[in-house]
Amino acid sequence: MKKNNQYKILVIDDDSAIVDATKMILELEGYLVQGQTDGHSVKKIIQYKPDLIFLDLWLSNIDGREFCQKLKANPKTKNIPVLFFSASRSIELNAQQAQADAYLSKPFEMDLLLEKVRELLKID
Repeated sequence: MKKNNQYKILVIDDDSAIVDATKMILELEGYLVQGQTDGHSVKKIIQYKPDLIFLDLWLSNIDGREFCQKLKANPKTKNIPVLFFSASRSIELNAQQAQADAYLSKPFEMDLLLEKVRELLKID
């Protein structure tokens, strides 16, 4: 079984404060975290090879739902768990429509965030 410092997590949110805060929480737990404030191409995600992706619903250059669907349609990224996170009241419906693996409403509790990460990475 991998140790936390062997898991790579990618956080994508157009609000840099959210990226920084989420990154800090996850790094304190020992995860390797990369953050970005826009939905770069799927190709860049394939190069980073994350074990988990945090994805905001609303990004400045692409709709998070559309981006998630692209990830799930690509054979190289379809098995990477995607955690949708958003302040949208319809986050659950949006996550289902986008084929995300889980969702988290903003603002979120730190403990709940870490619980979702362990769940998606299948860490006991």
